[in-house]
Amino acid sequence: MKAFEQLTRREFVKTTVAGIGGCLGLTCCNHTGRGKSKKANYQIGCYTRAFNKYDYLTAFDAIAEAGFKYVGVMSSKDGYIVTKETPVKEAEKVGREAKVRGLTVISMFGSNIGVIETLQTGIDGVKKIIDNCAAMECKNMLLCGHWDKRYQDDYYKAVSMNLDYAQANGISMNLKSHGPYNDTGPELRAIVEKINHPALNVWYDPGNTYWYSEGRLDPVEDATTLKGLIKGMCVKDFLPPKQDNITPGTGQVDFPALFEVLKEGGFTSGPLVIECLTQEGLSQTIQEARGAKRMLEQFND
Repeated sequence: MKAFEQLTRREFVKTTVAGIGGCLGLTCCNHTGRGKSKKANYQIGCYTRAFNKYDYLTAFDAIAEAGFKYVGVMSSKDGYIVTKETPVKEAEKVGREAKVRGLTVISMFGSNIGVIETLQTGIDGVKKIIDNCAAMECKNMLLCGHWDKRYQDDYYKAVSMNLDYAQANGISMNLKSHGPYNDTGPELRAIVEKINHPALNVWYDPGNTYWYSEGRLDPVEDATTLKGLIKGMCVKDFLPPKQDNITPGTGQVDFPALFEVLKEGGFTSGPLVIECLTQEGLSQTIQEARGAKRMLEQFND
């Protein structure tokens, strides 16, 4: 189905169903005939990026108010919340602040590892991020790959040399769909299979699949290439020409069809962490988060 046709359908839904919860709950499936989905039990959370107009404590408060039990530590209005420069004691504090709000830190974004300086700097940077991940009692570290081809080899060397350390700390290092060199399923599979370590897995990002392909590559089709590798998802949607700061379920990603593919491929449990929302003031963004959470809950059975 063409993007224009999809958008027309969604505009019709929005004008005939009251409230965002109703709209999200009626996301249509464009890829029919795949059969009944397998049973699933996902942990649904929200990244702080969805509230990055505010400091991270406000983001934690909002995510808890929206009814989530899991939070992903990513960005706030002050930049990335925890990085390789963050002292372990500060990372511990971030974890405590989440916990007192009833939140479990389910994912942490690894951000810049420092490999542009030297390979050793990158190795040390990954280790520091793992230490901070452990300090927050977080079991998943999110990786984006490297945006500059000159540093690709050293980036993955630095990651590879820390995988035993991550595993010893009970941490899964997860490479997400992200451009420009690991934005498709085949690219992600090639990297993960080459490194071949149980502590390195894939987190899928359907919004990024559309984003980096200029809307041409459907994540429903792309995800079929990652059977057996996906352990989590950055839940993100997309609207052309290049818009992803929208609430999941209101864009071009066909989530019902996508989850059929994911379940068929073996991804039936693990984190689903909302990365972006339509931000229109704090109270409204909390409502958007609740609607996105309801949309995802339909895939748990």
